[in-house]
Amino acid sequence: MARFSLTCFITAALAVFLAIAPAMANDTPQNPTRAFQLAEATPDNQLPLLGDRFRIDSAVDEISMVFFRDYGTQPVVLILPDGTKWYHSRHPEHVQWESGPDFDQVRIEQPMRGPWQISGALRPESRVMITSDIQFHADSLPPVVFAGETLRITGTFTEAGEPIPQRDFRSVITTRLFLVSTNNPEYENFGVPPRELAEFRDDGRGMDARARDGIFTGEIDFNVTPGEYIPSYRAETPLFRRNYEQDPIVVKSLPVTLHVEAGPREEQPHMLEISLSEDQLQVDDVIIRGDIEYPNGEVQRLDIRTRQGDSLRQRIPNYVFGTFAINLEIFATARDGREFAAQVPTYEFSARRPEPPPPTEQELAQQRSAERQAQQQQRIEAEKQEIRQRRTLIILVIAFNGVLVLAWIGYLWWRQRKLKK
Repeated sequence: MARFSLTCFITAALAVFLAIAPAMANDTPQNPTRAFQLAEATPDNQLPLLGDRFRIDSAVDEISMVFFRDYGTQPVVLILPDGTKWYHSRHPEHVQWESGPDFDQVRIEQPMRGPWQISGALRPESRVMITSDIQFHADSLPPVVFAGETLRITGTFTEAGEPIPQRDFRSVITTRLFLVSTNNPEYENFGVPPRELAEFRDDGRGMDARARDGIFTGEIDFNVTPGEYIPSYRAETPLFRRNYEQDPIVVKSLPVTLHVEAGPREEQPHMLEISLSEDQLQVDDVIIRGDIEYPNGEVQRLDIRTRQGDSLRQRIPNYVFGTFAINLEIFATARDGREFAAQVPTYEFSARRPEPPPPTEQELAQQRSAERQAQQQQRIEAEKQEIRQRRTLIILVIAFNGVLVLAWIGYLWWRQRKLKK
């Protein structure tokens, strides 16, 4: 196997000093400013640093590491895969080690394969940067993209500058694209965690043109918080892991806004207003397609072509009530001439049943007259009911008295007969 040379840098400083203390190692000293120059470099190829751990694979024959730590702290301690500990003051002769007040620089030939650990006050944003013969070459992303935009990106792997045979490589490698926030406080995505956007495939599916041709294809949907990001490609196989970074990009909000003016009455339609930013888009070269979902399940299709004079104001019939959902996709040309496609965020609005118009004076007069008639009718009915109740009471009294009289007469008759006997 060809000999691979690899330089590994672990950086962990938000701000570093431009001068350092004299070298503390017994080995041949290196230029201390070299450590800061290496830290400020931005290699495309990285080894993943998991906290305070990293793994050296079989492709590494030589390694140079720069560890940045809190100022004034003790030099780091390297813990090898077999548990051996290396200190700044105690290490093998073939290891070159140089320390300063806030860094350690270590050079090792034929390093032990396996997981290594670093014990020390490393900065939390440490990372491992390398150069290696195994490289992933991806299409460059535009410096500015829009949220909701979808891009097709391809990439290939090479080893020692030569394409890697696909039949031996495709089935064991997994490559994903992550967007890592630069944590620039001037942008909205400050503090946002890394977001996986795409997995690169070479199986002829989706946007991949041909299976097993050595060209990996990823479909990237920039559905992220607007801000500044570093594109980070992470490749993994059973034998190694690599990170490959590109220059930072800026994700901007999609310069498209929707607004609906609901119709005040059923016979008046709703009006959809689509606004485009002339500062960012060539508004005379835009196609907008999609649909409007009605509350009753009906769908209204939209297909707007500004170059052909179509209006950005669209009528929506007003005959159902409830929540409408507008789903649109835009095919536009940015001011720099780049054409793109993006999904517009779903816009919803509600249409309520209109309130009935207020009654006219004539209707109010008729209503008052009807109320008076109803009240008068109620009084008449109440009087009739009272008369019926009185009649019923009189009849009951007469009947009761009649019963009493008959009973008394019967009693007198019975007593008179008894006296005669």
